[in-house]
Amino acid sequence: MLPAAATPQEIAVLGAGMGGLAAACFLADAGHAVTLIEAFEAPRPLGSGLLLQPSGLSVLACLGLDTALLPHGARISRLYGRAVGGKITLLDVRYAALAPRLFGLGVTRTALFETLYTAAQARPIRLITGAPVTGATDLDPDGSGGFVETAAGRFGPFDLIVDASGANSPLRAQVGNVRRDRPYPFGALWGLVNLKDSRFAPDVLDQRYQAARHMIGVLPVGGNRAALFWSEPTATLGDWPHADLTAWRDTLRRLWPETEPLAAQITEHGHLTPARYRDVVLKTPIAGRLLFIGDAAHCTSPQLGQGANLALLDALVLSLCLSGARPLPEALAHYARARQGQQRFYQWASRWLTPFFQSNARLLPWLRYPFCALPCWFPPTQWIGAQVLAGVKTGMFSRIDPGAWAPAYRLAPRAYRRPQDSGAPGLALSFSALLAMEAGGESSDGFADSSGDTGGSGGDTGGGDGGGGGD
Repeated sequence: MLPAAATPQEIAVLGAGMGGLAAACFLADAGHAVTLIEAFEAPRPLGSGLLLQPSGLSVLACLGLDTALLPHGARISRLYGRAVGGKITLLDVRYAALAPRLFGLGVTRTALFETLYTAAQARPIRLITGAPVTGATDLDPDGSGGFVETAAGRFGPFDLIVDASGANSPLRAQVGNVRRDRPYPFGALWGLVNLKDSRFAPDVLDQRYQAARHMIGVLPVGGNRAALFWSEPTATLGDWPHADLTAWRDTLRRLWPETEPLAAQITEHGHLTPARYRDVVLKTPIAGRLLFIGDAAHCTSPQLGQGANLALLDALVLSLCLSGARPLPEALAHYARARQGQQRFYQWASRWLTPFFQSNARLLPWLRYPFCALPCWFPPTQWIGAQVLAGVKTGMFSRIDPGAWAPAYRLAPRAYRRPQDSGAPGLALSFSALLAMEAGGESSDGFADSSGDTGGSGGDTGGGDGGGGGD
């Protein structure tokens, strides 16, 4: 049970995507008065499929939603990938390296959205739709409250405005403290296909790579369906509606013959949706009374499939930070410290890995063998790779254990430990320790941080989060 807010506040959440809906639910449960402002007349998901990691599933468990979602997805046990025509495995990451019962959940964005949206409708949340955000004013924390400017009118005042409007947030350019905001040169085409008559395993995210020019992925998402992924330079994504479908299907079959029954289902351009990605880093997610979360704050390449999972963790941690008696500026600063380590790690890792799998580079694909294939052969590096995939890394030498707040997603006791480490770090983490993870070692509630590793819609947009050395 999450703690109730000591001082309930008027809070606006912008965007009914995954992060926005989760934040609205957590904040409403804590006793805040929540207004959810959505651009579309009827909130709806964008994209096809994604891979929920144990980190994201543990957040849904705090809302009592993970068990409701599980029947609508596919339990993924493994990420497997190799080069087109090659026999050497380039990626083989298994959740069992962390705990025998652990898994990811391949799910459609529609299923996840409907689960969260139904939960939001069951809570005392004021929903305003058909209101694209155009600005925010009076954000000075010493003022009487901030206002949200939309095409449908002005709303407020609010003690806090939470921008969860996704990668294309209009407020980020207006009031955000932006360090980096660049488009990735490669995007993707996403679509849903039926796995009937195919040879694809129902519990494996399977990928193939032609050098770094083409990456193809098949992610089971439940109901005998899968999300099909095809990487494409953003320079040519706009040409997709006019592309020769027969030639495209022939190329897909040539590169990966096992996709024949899947390729046959792509008979219209609308069966695949283009997705573009950005690399966004903020110096701080705070702009007075405004806080950026999810893709609005830290969108990145889907290379590690962490977008939705990071947004869900943002929502959980924000609610925890606002539950104490701290003044709002202190609570927001605590949130920023608590989240920056994990956000920066996955942004860095995605930025570093993406050119190996999605670029025009000639040398980098060969370097995948020592940097990606070799680590899959050794238990210690298998264990580290599984942590990266599961969304629990907070830095090169640190992690969180989702089992601390959702026991069903607890990691097994660490198998590889430095001599100076004792016990099972991470297994006794509390909510307070979660907040302390990157905030300086010990939380204000007195719980020590002990989790070191041996390192080695209007909301979240994009086609999907596939995970592992590719999407």
